Amino acid sequence: MIDYREANAKDFNRIAKLSAQSFENYPYFDCTFRHAFKDDDSYSAYMEKLHRVNIKANAAQNKCFVGTKDGKIVSAALLQDPTTKKATVEDYVKAGGLSLVFPVGFSKILNFFHFSEDARADCDQKHPSAWYLEVLAVDDSMKGRGLGSSMLQD
Repeated sequence: MIDYREANAKDFNRIAKLSAQSFENYPYFDCTFRHAFKDDDSYSAYMEKLHRVNIKANAAQNKCFVGTKDGKIVSAALLQDPTTKKATVEDYVKAGGLSLVFPVGFSKILNFFHFSEDARADCDQKHPSAWYLEVLAVDDSMKGRGLGSSMLQD
């Protein structure tokens, strides 16, 4: 059985690890960032840092939930509340965003965050009262069991 609760700052590293594992092979991330790294381990570490910054910058204004099994976080969802302000550049800087510039470059980071903001803005325009699902991540060992769907439904 999976138990759900609101995440806290102590959970952010685990959520970042889950998110990095879930998204590092998505074509957008792969095309945008992988070329800057000589090996998969360096790329994975960078992806974890990228997701940690995103979670820290957004969790304060929005809702972040985790699913736990036997005390271990096995799923996470970051939901953006349509009634709260969006994370700003200052929020990303405070969350450690400047550390993302090396080795990919400033323009790649800006383009990444602009792309994310454009997707969110499109959703906001078409569905202004809808919550926006920023991240839904599931532990690799638990994928294919309906954990993500169950988390959203619950």
